[in-house]
Amino acid sequence: MDEIFEQLIQCDKGKGRVKILQGLAMILVVLSAFFLLSSLVIAIVMLLLAIGAFILSYLSYVEYEYELYNKTITVTKIYNESKRKIVANISMEDVRKVYESTNNTNNKNKVSYYNSKVSGLNIFTFEMNDNRIIELALNEKLKRRISTVFALKIVRQF
Repeated sequence: MDEIFEQLIQCDKGKGRVKILQGLAMILVVLSAFFLLSSLVIAIVMLLLAIGAFILSYLSYVEYEYELYNKTITVTKIYNESKRKIVANISMEDVRKVYESTNNTNNKNKVSYYNSKVSGLNIFTFEMNDNRIIELALNEKLKRRISTVFALKIVRQF
């Protein structure tokens, strides 16, 4: 019987910042409508600022979801609790080695799919066959399951 294991990494920022940026975008749209009659340049600048504020509000609230099913981890990035985008699929066949990270190394090929809200979570590093390095912050339940599924790929760090 196949089991699905899921974990959600919640955003480390509050929703207040998002709501402020969305409110600012709405105010700028209304102001650009007023300035449309008097100055087209000011109206266009305000409209561009409104679009920028809206995009910034959309991208500033990001959550991650990990899903383990059939020896594959699917990493999904969730923007503003509404749009989901699959950013990585980690298949057991594509992984060269897995280890629990203790230090934060800077590697240009490394991609971390978590935010700063990782207290109580274990950082696992997946080195892929195509030289990509993927880091995930796993809770205890998912850590145990990944230690079982990826048992042949796990390297113990001393």
